[in-house]
Amino acid sequence: MTRGIVTAVVLAPLCFVGLVAYEVLSGKAFEPHKTGCAEATGFAGGRMPEEATDKKCVDDGGWLDQGYTVESRMPREDVAAKLLKAFPRTRQLPDSYEWDLEFTNSQETDRPAGGASHIELGVDYEEDGTASVTLRAFNV
Repeated sequence: MTRGIVTAVVLAPLCFVGLVAYEVLSGKAFEPHKTGCAEATGFAGGRMPEEATDKKCVDDGGWLDQGYTVESRMPREDVAAKLLKAFPRTRQLPDSYEWDLEFTNSQETDRPAGGASHIELGVDYEEDGTASVTLRAFNV
């Protein structure tokens, strides 16, 4: 009877450690997954603009880093001003080759509130008068 209890006490933690090691080494523990938009935008030091719709927020961080991707739609009118208000530690870049508008956290400032070391905001104008907004916030 005592031998069975000792075996269980020894094997249970070993099984747990083995399971955790499998999850970490296989990468399954760090696959992108849905998360709350408040968590994702808070990590970027901002908040979701009130006008945003079709919100999709993903935690795509890994073992040693943290990262989020947020996609949404907004009315095109005054989108730059609304994004600067929602993410005050960002600045609009004068030129962008990938987006219609692009913002990033200012390199002259400390980390934005929330902990991300880098923030990228990209805006693509849609034909229906909306703007497709992609936020990427991460640590490097």
